[in-house]
Amino acid sequence: MAKRQLSRREFLQWSAMGTGALALAACAPAPAAPAANAPAAGATPAEAGQMDVGPATGDNYSFMTISSDDEEPIFSGLADTFTASDGAQGNTWTFDRIAGSWEDFSRKYITEVAAGSTHDAARIAIIHQPSYIKNQYVSDLTPYLDKAGLNMDDYYESAFKEWTVDGKLYGIPAGIYNMAIYYNKSMFDKAGIPHLPTDWEDASWNLDAFRQTAQKLTSGEGAEKQYGMTTTWDLRWVIHFPWAFGGDFVNAEHTECILNQPEAVQGLQLVEDMIRVDKSFLTPMQMAGGSGDIAQAFMTGRVGMYLDGMWQMPSMAKIEDFEWGVAPVPTGLHRFTGNYVDAWVMPPSVKNPDQSWEFLKFMAGAEAQNYLVSHSALGLPILKSVVQERSADLFKPLPAEEQQVWINAANYARSFPFTAKWDELYDALRPAWDLWGLGEINAEEMAQQIKDVVDPILAQA
Repeated sequence: MAKRQLSRREFLQWSAMGTGALALAACAPAPAAPAANAPAAGATPAEAGQMDVGPATGDNYSFMTISSDDEEPIFSGLADTFTASDGAQGNTWTFDRIAGSWEDFSRKYITEVAAGSTHDAARIAIIHQPSYIKNQYVSDLTPYLDKAGLNMDDYYESAFKEWTVDGKLYGIPAGIYNMAIYYNKSMFDKAGIPHLPTDWEDASWNLDAFRQTAQKLTSGEGAEKQYGMTTTWDLRWVIHFPWAFGGDFVNAEHTECILNQPEAVQGLQLVEDMIRVDKSFLTPMQMAGGSGDIAQAFMTGRVGMYLDGMWQMPSMAKIEDFEWGVAPVPTGLHRFTGNYVDAWVMPPSVKNPDQSWEFLKFMAGAEAQNYLVSHSALGLPILKSVVQERSADLFKPLPAEEQQVWINAANYARSFPFTAKWDELYDALRPAWDLWGLGEINAEEMAQQIKDVVDPILAQA
């Protein structure tokens, strides 16, 4: 089989919210830092009464993020909701939609920062976090947070942890996205397999049971073959298996690749065995053209289990041909689910930092959080009280016990170790990753080859 380098956009289109594919993708490389005369990041709160934008009434403000056609009214409604609130102080806020991918957004955002003329707030993807903070593309919000008096116990710790670096807060979390196992209940019933547990603490749902279940679900040959398991063929999805054995991609200091360590290799070997030995794990390379749509393979009833995120819920809700459900990620020595938290940020050159902060603070409050729940947007709310009060409205059309699978996932969240050099790392690791997917090298060889190209890049960071 000829080796094919899949395009990065094929892997990476995550949606701005839960109505499309959330952007976990490797973004465009970070441009050079803003021009020397651009305002510095981390502006401090303005003194009382000190405003550089004229009267408090009649001023226009805007925020930007990427969105689809369907999402634009949701964000515009959010702007209207804030405009009508006390925090807007009589100002008018509007939403500026950025069409395209997070790569397109990043180019526009950084161009604005370099020019010293930005939107008043923005929602950015977690993949940008390391490079944006390092290059001072976002402001330090800690002084504002200290004055706001928010009770951090009211929020999911894992959300704010993603945007806190060296004790400083750089973003208000927009919502929490995690991963779990979607599964075809009708296929399970036909195979005589009990439905999967919904309790993240259920030790019976372990990697041995997971592998055996995938084997039982696998049948047939050729184009009509039915597979037990699939996921997006990308390290950021497959990392769940190294995590289960105590491994990871890089160490905590981001100074060394540890994918070749025994714990990580054990998880990768499990995946390889399911692909090569059990033949129960479907990859894009096994599909026509070597780049098939994995999500569609599940949604059309060809695969029994599918590891992916809650951003797939709107697509899953359209399934009519079979009954489906959601279950926790199976446990090994550990049970983790990926934690993906986008954030609302203040660009470094906003015209009125105090008003920008009022918008960000509003986004952390109950009114905005309830608005987003009502419009099925931005994953799990960051405010615990909203999750408790609106649990029945979250993640429809799942039954209550499976809604709780998503709600409880945040308690098992682990962050993928993105770094300021992530785009470069991603490009460097892809050749070995693709060779592994094609079966031309084994898991141990792949992990070592990735370490060999990743360590020199980390050494330069």
